Amino acid sequence: MDQERFKAIKIIMQRAQMNNCPVSAVKTTVYRDVVSGKKVFVNEFQNHGEFTVHSMSVRISCFDENIKLVGTIKDYKYQDVFATPGEEFGGNKIIACPNETINSFALEVTHVELEAGYFWDEAIRKIQNHEEESQVAVEMAPEISVEEAPTISENTHVMPETLEEEIFSDEISAHDKDVSITAMFENHETAENKTLEDATTEKKIILDENGSNEPVANMVEETPQEPKEMPQEPVETPQNQEETAQKTEETLAQTSDARESEESSEQQKGKKKKDKKEKKEKKPLPGPVKFLITLFIIAVLGIIAYMALDKYHKYTDYNRGAAYMANGNYEYAINVYTRLGSYEDSAALLAEAQKAYADSLLNAGQYEAAIAEYAKTAGQEEKIKECYNAWVLHLCEEKKNQEALELLQNAGVEFDAETVAHVKYQIGKSLYEEKDYKDAIIYLSETDGYNDSKNLIDDSYYQLGLELLNKGSYDQAMETFEKIKNYKDTAEQITKVNYLRGKNCMESASYEEAIRCFEQITDYEDSASLIQQCYYQQACSYLNGTDYEKAMEYFKLAQDYEDSSDKYNEALYAYLIEAMKTEVTQETMDLLNELPKNYEDSAAIIKTLKKYVDHVGEYKWTTSNDKEINEQGGFEDPVIVKLSYSDGNVNFTVDGHPVDLKLFTYKSDTTSDTYTMLNTTTITRTFNGKIHTYKKVIEE
Repeated sequence: MDQERFKAIKIIMQRAQMNNCPVSAVKTTVYRDVVSGKKVFVNEFQNHGEFTVHSMSVRISCFDENIKLVGTIKDYKYQDVFATPGEEFGGNKIIACPNETINSFALEVTHVELEAGYFWDEAIRKIQNHEEESQVAVEMAPEISVEEAPTISENTHVMPETLEEEIFSDEISAHDKDVSITAMFENHETAENKTLEDATTEKKIILDENGSNEPVANMVEETPQEPKEMPQEPVETPQNQEETAQKTEETLAQTSDARESEESSEQQKGKKKKDKKEKKEKKPLPGPVKFLITLFIIAVLGIIAYMALDKYHKYTDYNRGAAYMANGNYEYAINVYTRLGSYEDSAALLAEAQKAYADSLLNAGQYEAAIAEYAKTAGQEEKIKECYNAWVLHLCEEKKNQEALELLQNAGVEFDAETVAHVKYQIGKSLYEEKDYKDAIIYLSETDGYNDSKNLIDDSYYQLGLELLNKGSYDQAMETFEKIKNYKDTAEQITKVNYLRGKNCMESASYEEAIRCFEQITDYEDSASLIQQCYYQQACSYLNGTDYEKAMEYFKLAQDYEDSSDKYNEALYAYLIEAMKTEVTQETMDLLNELPKNYEDSAAIIKTLKKYVDHVGEYKWTTSNDKEINEQGGFEDPVIVKLSYSDGNVNFTVDGHPVDLKLFTYKSDTTSDTYTMLNTTTITRTFNGKIHTYKKVIEE
């Protein structure tokens, strides 16, 4: 098609052909001929059957912009098509638009000629084979073949002004106007157009002009005559019943006269006597009976007219529904097909219209209404799911995050994984932009790496960590930064958090925690000095709490900080004084020697304890002068020697019994058990007059 000459102004998608037709209408494109300024249109079809299409006829219903039926091109013939199965055709047939008011078209395939003598017709609605018949001339709308289009010049008249009246009839503009029965159909035979027969009686009489009951003509033969075809009658009304009855009588009389005139004179003479006898025997019908017959005839004609008119209404509504569908007025089409009920394939077209209407609502973004429409047609679960997916995505684009989330949670359908990820991403991103980093992390973490969610999560942690750091929530800030150690300058921020957190702990006297913070950043600012300060303060805290051993440990760690050394000696002395009340060991003596000379009374304590400390320890049995004891293996329990000191007093015990410090001996009240300290490594035990020797266990 010459694209410069013909400019497309509208594309109308046609509904699929029903009733087993092998050809379906695809679309109609309306063009404007820039040369003549007139409208033309092109219909496109597709062969979805099994045979090659040779030719076909279509009925084209034409509608104005208000979807009013303007007229119909009864049979437009597509010759020499030769479309193979699956092939599209018709695009080279340019048809002149009957007038400029026409805005849309509805197509119906009426007859298709196929290869090998097969054909399809709307009357039988299935493919059959037939013998070749003579080609019947079909009235066609003017067309312009692309191949035969005349050369454009100033003197060339390309398009006809109008179509011929026998091809395009616009006398039917609306179904609510008065129309004749014969004008209601365009090549549709109906049972209502058959000749009316008298079904009430086999004998007919003719009334005289005065309406008397006397016979005025010969009786009709009892054998039923072949009825004469009667012309289509207009619809009768009760107001002209009398006139109709009179016309009926005249018609019957004329019929009777005609039959009598055909009889030969000989037959009349032969029957004269018989007729006289029949006249005497037959009686005329009463007036009420004749009136009832007339009413019956009128009623039959009325029923025929009503059925014809009803069929016409349905036919025009059917085409109007197709036009509504072609123009995208699906709501009107739904109303029409609902009203048509089971007429033709209206039920299938209703479902098609409902789906198309739902599709239009979906495309228009009216998702809730689209879901309601899809629900009216079975098998639309996937489309309903598509609506919900589009709806929730639209809410995200509108920044209606809460509504999108509620729909996602409460819709009752399984959303696409990508849709869920996109929604969570959009919500998380919006929260990130609103600096609600904590909630942003929650939603972005559920996107499974969608888009740049990983970067947004890391930055959300980073920004959240900075917020917590600035608010002094050091523990939470540290926990947050720990999740993204390698992001940006997070390592530096962690160092800063440790420093500030350590100082904060010092202010709250949580020196142990402060020490843990500073130990990780000893090279940062004055952290090393602060650690020494924390050790000192913590040692003082232990000293004041009489935990002398811990105080000694931390004063040692504080090294030269302030008077840490003096404080250490103070803690050590207090520790030893307290410890010696329980036991004095060689280790105690070593610690006493750590104290400066003449520190308090440490020198006197050391001098006093030196005489006894070497005897402290555990002694095990070695020998005995008792043969029986030796044979039994001796004594298993060791002898324990202990030393304690308190307020200048020395307490020396053997197996818990005080020992005479001067003699280094212990005697029981019965003198049956006596211990004697021979030297720092040997003890003798006298039991029942026999001596047993114990040696000190020397630890290496």
